[in-house]
Amino acid sequence: MGRKNIMGWRYVNRCWVSISLYLNDTKNIMKLKPIKNKTQLKQALTRIDELWGATRNTEKGDELDVLMLLVEKYEEEHYPIPPSDPIEAIKFLMEQKELTQYKLDGRRPWPAA
Repeated sequence: MGRKNIMGWRYVNRCWVSISLYLNDTKNIMKLKPIKNKTQLKQALTRIDELWGATRNTEKGDELDVLMLLVEKYEEEHYPIPPSDPIEAIKFLMEQKELTQYKLDGRRPWPAA
C-alpha cells in the first residue's frame, strides 16, 4: 500500500463520521459509515461491484475509493492474515513453479557420466 493510501486512511480512520457523496443525480445520496458487521460488508462489496471501473477523481470514483478503504479496514480487523514464515513461502513458490533445490542452484544432483 502506498503512502498516499495510508495518509488517506488515517484521515478516514480519525474522523469516523458519515461521509455524504452526492452522485450525478442529487436525489441519490450515498452515506458511507464504518463497516461494523457482515451484512454491511456484503452491502459495501455489492456497491463496489456496481462502481467498479468508475473514473478516478469523479464522485463515483471517490465513493469507490472510500468504500474500498472501509472494506480493507474491516477485513484487517476481522480477518487478519498472520505473517508467513519466509522458508515456507519459498517452499510454496518452488512448488508452484515446479522447482527443486538443484534447479535453483544450477548444479547437478549427481556427477555427469
